[in-house]
Amino acid sequence: MMSVSKKLIGGEQDIISNRLFYGVTNSGRSSLRWILHSMSLKGKRIMLPDFLCQVIVDVVKEFNIDIVFYKINIDLSYDFLDKVETVDAVYIIKFFGDDSASFIKSISATKSKLIIDDVFGTDSPISILSNHWCYFNSLRKISYVADYSQVVSNKTLTNINKKNLISFSKNKYLAKNEKYNFINGLSVDESYLSKSQAAETLLDASKGIYQPSDTSLYYTIKFYQSIREETSARLLNLNIAKETLKDGSYLNINPSFPSFLPVILHNRDEVRKALFVDNIYLATHWPATEDSNNELSHKLLSIPLDSRYSVDDIKLICDLVNKYSSE
Repeated sequence: MMSVSKKLIGGEQDIISNRLFYGVTNSGRSSLRWILHSMSLKGKRIMLPDFLCQVIVDVVKEFNIDIVFYKINIDLSYDFLDKVETVDAVYIIKFFGDDSASFIKSISATKSKLIIDDVFGTDSPISILSNHWCYFNSLRKISYVADYSQVVSNKTLTNINKKNLISFSKNKYLAKNEKYNFINGLSVDESYLSKSQAAETLLDASKGIYQPSDTSLYYTIKFYQSIREETSARLLNLNIAKETLKDGSYLNINPSFPSFLPVILHNRDEVRKALFVDNIYLATHWPATEDSNNELSHKLLSIPLDSRYSVDDIKLICDLVNKYSSE
């Protein structure tokens, strides 16, 4: 005799609410503006790390916010817990996407409003924090996606009329395609450099909150579809880089989705210039700003770990860094 199912079968799929609120924009700066609106921080007092990019400071100043800087130590740990009672919000950068012990301790101990800047991250946080917090990332910093940032909050995000900045996305993708052609010998024209810079200048001059382009929404889906394979390649490259670099020359980060391994060099700028001769152009993240200065801004050099680079590529980069840092 056939049994009768007591389970509801069919119809639309259901989902359990995680009680979080989501949004997307074209960039980290757009997301930050939305967060500052949503947290009602205009004219308030915010604590920022002294190791950060100028864009963060500029956006915060747009809201007439009083800034208090706190120290980021040489190991990327945070030093602010003794000052947190004096501000309305704390801004924490999740450096290189690393869930370090200091990061976990700092966000857990913060009782004021909390902004989590995870521009190198891919996943929104799973958090039981009771205080008001907002998170954002920026795929344009770690992937081929030109304009996409996710915002996550444990409280409602302010309703906003996001604008379009299609010219930025269009020119950025044009530059990316021209770079592909140049790298693969399909063109000898390096105009992609000027096109990319022109697009970034446009973004710098745009002060609104913008939505991502349709093209980037498509590429974001493609990015996440292949994220398991991409993660595996990056984790392998991270391990190879650590094995090849001299002991003590890098910060021992262990992000779940690595994008860069930071190397500490006392002659950072000289090493970076020497690498240019070998057609290796390494990034320097969070350079010194007009308002703050941290020794890390002059010492860190970032080794890329994404799947464009083979194990042999990573070994070559690290061998050259070892060589030039010793000269």
